[in-house]
Amino acid sequence: MPKTADCTAWLQFFITSVVDHQPDKGCIHLPACFSRSDIYKKMLEENTALNMPSVSLSHFYNIWEKHFISINTWYS
Repeated sequence: MPKTADCTAWLQFFITSVVDHQPDKGCIHLPACFSRSDIYKKMLEENTALNMPSVSLSHFYNIWEKHFISINTWYS
């Protein structure tokens, strides 16, 4: 459970740092240079550098689908 909470918090911070709001369309997009797998790799690198455990890629995708479904990436 702590890994899930840490991942969710990390994603929330990351997304709010780089998100591109499109108020005319009601969409929220991440910049085109980020895919979900790229974002996972970034989180994994940061956690490894801090000697923190990480969730698996499949669990990362599950967290994304549960908590961040409204965030669109140009590549999935």
